[in-house]
Amino acid sequence: MAPSHPREVGLGERRRADREPSSAQVRLRVATELIEGRAQNVAPGGVLFFTEGEVRVEVELIEDGVSRTVCGHLVRSERIDGERRGWAVEFAQPG
Repeated sequence: MAPSHPREVGLGERRRADREPSSAQVRLRVATELIEGRAQNVAPGGVLFFTEGEVRVEVELIEDGVSRTVCGHLVRSERIDGERRGWAVEFAQPG
């Protein structure tokens, strides 16, 4: 039987806080309208480029009928297999 949560690979030592399993529905809104940077390389199938600044996002978490929205920035997008992707968002610090 497959686990209900995707496995987490190679992140243990970089974490700053404990994680709790969740099955919340997540909606991501990209707040950054333009992402500008410099290409490192270009191929017929894509481009690798680097930017300064952050890709600002809003994350809506819906769990047990309760919705909350948190602002943050996208820190990683990773293809897991086929069309499946993992997304990592760092929440903005309140204050």
